[in-house]
Amino acid sequence: MPNDQITPAFIESLNQLLLPFFEDRPEVVQPLDSQADLVAVGRAIAMSFSDDEGVHRPFVEPFLQLDGPVIPALIAVLDDREESYFAGRLLETIGTPAVEPVIQALAHPHAGIRTQAAAVLGQIKDSRAGLTLIAALSDPEIRVRYTAAEALGELQYNDALEPLLTLFHEGHELTRYTALKAISHLGSAGR
Repeated sequence: MPNDQITPAFIESLNQLLLPFFEDRPEVVQPLDSQADLVAVGRAIAMSFSDDEGVHRPFVEPFLQLDGPVIPALIAVLDDREESYFAGRLLETIGTPAVEPVIQALAHPHAGIRTQAAAVLGQIKDSRAGLTLIAALSDPEIRVRYTAAEALGELQYNDALEPLLTLFHEGHELTRYTALKAISHLGSAGR
């Protein structure tokens, strides 16, 4: 995800949008400078929502109107210890426009981002993620595999039955349980 999309105009627009947060919570959200990277942008956006009980689409819309990498910035902090939860919630709230970039994040080198990307896709429930989530059932990291299984269950992606059965027979207790739970969701899709 290139930083070349982070222009001075984007930073200025983002700082204007975040101005109320700078004033209300200066200990948490600070204005971004011209050297901000995707992680700094993602943290600033996620931190602005970190006290909200509910993240709703009308609050997210102004961020999506900015001419810059809002979705890639949120993906960049999916493995951030403090902000991953809120970045994920924001991506879930964005919904359909976030699906393709989040699908691409399932190939990210950091397992934390792959794990959270799978979880976000399960919450968005867009069938375009099905095949990529099936591929994630073979990820070298167990947490990515079981999160992908959970997501496939949330999607009720029936083409995942055979791969989930394979995961079930893998033998690890956590993946067995998660695969079984996902399979039960597939069975309830037709009810």
